[in-house]
Amino acid sequence: MKPHRLVLLGPPASGKGTQGQLMAEAWHLPITSTGEILRRESTLGTPLGLETDRYTSLGQLVPDEVVIASIADWLDANADAGFILDGTPRTLGQATALDALLEKRGTPLTDAIFLDVPPAVIEDRVRLRLMCARCGRTFRLGWQVQEKTAACPQCGGTLERRKDDDPTTLAERMSAYAEKTAPLVQFYDARGLLRRIAADQAVEKVFAQIAAALGRAEAEKEAAPRP
Repeated sequence: MKPHRLVLLGPPASGKGTQGQLMAEAWHLPITSTGEILRRESTLGTPLGLETDRYTSLGQLVPDEVVIASIADWLDANADAGFILDGTPRTLGQATALDALLEKRGTPLTDAIFLDVPPAVIEDRVRLRLMCARCGRTFRLGWQVQEKTAACPQCGGTLERRKDDDPTTLAERMSAYAEKTAPLVQFYDARGLLRRIAADQAVEKVFAQIAAALGRAEAEKEAAPRP
């Protein structure tokens, strides 16, 4: 089986975090997102983290070159045998720079997984989404956890609603996605890398679609989601 070098695309609440973790666990691939990398660098106080803090403290977006530098550092440390980038890249500029970085490393992307979800489903998912304050993993109320007061199934931490999971913020995030990130679908489709997944279904069915699209249909049994 060839190594998978993947990017996960999709609107907010499309299931990128959930499906990314299932793939990572099933196929033993490292996974990260730009936000996770930059938060870690900031916590460690590295030069990259300090540069990131300089922009975020002013309310500014982190420039593409800083984002790509953070991904390059993470790839050097984690991605010898494949990887998953969750929600990264987010703009055409980042996608072009990432392509150049990976070509230089001799590790070009193998697939871009696009989780396609209607807006009405996204709104419902946001309403039911909880995040662990300790480990950052997300869970869906009524499927992975049964009560809002339940402890995180992964680490025992406190589950809470994300601060950006409100109607006004969601509308803003969807607008930003449509403007900056949605064009990546065409970008990767033109390169023959896009795998479009109907992600408005049960988690296990979405995972089975992804596995089949990657020639890993047997992985449905390896990592079937459990309630």
